Amino acid sequence: MQRRAFVGGIAAIALGVPVDTRAQPSAKPARVGFLTAGSRSSYESGERRAHRDAFTNRLRQLGWIERANLLLESRYADGRYDRLPALASELVAARVDVLFANAAPAALAAKQATTSIPVVFETLGDPVAAGLVSTLARPGGNLTGISGLGPDLSGKRLAIWGLAFKPRTDDMREAPAIVVINGLLERGADVAVHDPEALAQAKKVFGDRVTYHRVNYEALAGADALIVVTEWNEFRRPDFERMKQLMRRPIIFDGRNIYEPQVMREHGFTYVSIGRAAVRG
Repeated sequence: MQRRAFVGGIAAIALGVPVDTRAQPSAKPARVGFLTAGSRSSYESGERRAHRDAFTNRLRQLGWIERANLLLESRYADGRYDRLPALASELVAARVDVLFANAAPAALAAKQATTSIPVVFETLGDPVAAGLVSTLARPGGNLTGISGLGPDLSGKRLAIWGLAFKPRTDDMREAPAIVVINGLLERGADVAVHDPEALAQAKKVFGDRVTYHRVNYEALAGADALIVVTEWNEFRRPDFERMKQLMRRPIIFDGRNIYEPQVMREHGFTYVSIGRAAVRG
């Protein structure tokens, strides 16, 4: 197995870059560690299934086929962040070739568990502030990955659709929206939020740092971009033309893959989703 090419393939998934990392014949299957604070059920059949499918599909495109030349070792903390260090140590003991860490807490646990196994992380926050890397230009050590946010969002208005941990609840414990919104606020963004049920809970978390909207379209007024965080059914068939009229710029970051790229192209949106080619409006 060509380990450098393999690690490059995992990094390509996180970074979204076209890298020539096709699998080469090998008697020994590659072993990938997948570490997340989420639950097994959410990734295998629930709201985060699209993320796992995007991960394995991209590996398949690069020539790495699960149970053929690839063994995927997954560890789920089920929302208990205190379990992440032990789970990371399990993956190191399993002698994985590369460890993919979903979000900063998992990446920090992986960083503490190994200084030799390559760790690829994905986070919407600041990897420098989180203590993952020294600088963005020169990360150093055995970690690489991607941050979903730029350094300065001053003067930008960003709309968030979906605050709850999952649809049909107002539960915001361990909700991804908290990490996303805090990261946006730290960079100076003006954040407008909407959720069908979780606004009251969100006010306990964010106070007056964001603006709250009971109608999803109201959150889009003057927005430079929309970020879809929770896949409520209410968001699946919006009036795209109305959205474009309300937004300052027709840009959507879809963290749940609830829209089809071709449809977004036809409506003139710049559209970024998980594990799929971006659409430029």
